[in-house]
Amino acid sequence: LFDTIEQQIRRKQVPIYLFKNIVKRNSPDKALRTCQSTFITLLRTEQAFRDMRTLVIATIE
Repeated sequence: LFDTIEQQIRRKQVPIYLFKNIVKRNSPDKALRTCQSTFITLLRTEQAFRDMRTLVIATIE
C-alpha cells in the first residue's frame, strides 16, 4: 500500500498537503488509519473515473 502511495505522490497525483493535514491533526495511529482510508478512497475514485472514461470511449466508437 505504501509503495503505491509513494508512487502516486511522486507522480503528483495525490495532493501531499491532504496527508500532511491529516498527520498534523491526529494521533499517529489515527493518522495512519485515516491516511490509508483516504488513499484507498482516492484510488477507488481514480479507478472509477478510468472505468467511466473507457465506457464513454467505447460508446463513442
